[in-house]
Amino acid sequence: MHDRLAEGLSSIIGDPARVLTVPNVLERLSHDFYWYSPILRTKLADKKGEVAVQPVCLDEVLAVLRYAGRHEVPVTARGAGTGNYGQCVPLEGGIVLDLSLMDKLEEITADGIAVCEPGLRLGVLESEARRQGWELRMYPSTLVKASVGGFLAGGSGGVGSVAHGGLRDFDTVRAFEVLTMEEEPRLVLHEGAAVQEILHAWGTNGILTRIWFALAPVVEWVQVTATFDTYMEPHDALGHESRSGIHLSPMHLFAYRVPGAVSPPA
Repeated sequence: MHDRLAEGLSSIIGDPARVLTVPNVLERLSHDFYWYSPILRTKLADKKGEVAVQPVCLDEVLAVLRYAGRHEVPVTARGAGTGNYGQCVPLEGGIVLDLSLMDKLEEITADGIAVCEPGLRLGVLESEARRQGWELRMYPSTLVKASVGGFLAGGSGGVGSVAHGGLRDFDTVRAFEVLTMEEEPRLVLHEGAAVQEILHAWGTNGILTRIWFALAPVVEWVQVTATFDTYMEPHDALGHESRSGIHLSPMHLFAYRVPGAVSPPA
C-alpha cells in the first residue's frame, strides 16, 4: 500500500525527495512527546504513517489533500512535533503532512501583525519581530523549536499570558487561511470570531496554510528570581509592583522547600 501511495504522491510533488518512506524517518515524523504520559506511551507507540510529505507551498498542500480525498487516505498534519499529547500521531496510518518547510514570514505590518506560513518557527518570528520593534505576546516553553501553526493548532497560552491572555483572547489571532479535507478541497478564510473554530483543533478540521498573528510592542525584559516564605507574599509583592507601574509579563510560581540544614561554604 505505501509503495503505491508514495508513487502517487511523488507524481504531484515538485521534488519526489520530499515524499519520505524511510522507516526511521517515518517513525520520527509520526510522533511527538506523547511518551511523557504512561497512558499514551502504550497506546501510541506503534502508530505510524505510511508516507510523509513535505510540501513547500499552498499548491502542493492542495494537491496532496485532493489526492488523499479522492483515494480516501487519512491525513495527519504535523508542525514541529513539540506537543505532549500525540496531536500529530497518525492513528490510522496514511499520510503525515509535515508543514515544517512552509516557513515563510511574509511581513510584519505597521500595526504589528505577523503574516506567515504555519511552519515558521516561533523563535525565528520572535527574533525578526524584535528587530522591527515588536515581540510575541506569548510563547510556549518550546519557543525555539515550536512552529507558529503547531502552537495555534495545539496550544492555548504561554509565557506572557499573564499580560495578554490566552490565544483566544484580545484578537491575538486575527485570521487563518485553511484548506478543507475533501475530494475537492476549499481554501477558507476564517477571521474575527471565526478563528475560534480553528484554534486548538489540532488540524482535525482543516490544514492551516496562512496565519495573521498579532504581536506586542517590544519590551527589554529583565529576568528576576525571588523567593518567599508563604503563598500570600508573592501575591502582595506582585500587586505592589503592578501599582508601582512596573510592567509584568512572564511569571512562574514554583513551590518547594529549601533544606534548612545546608550551610554556606566557609
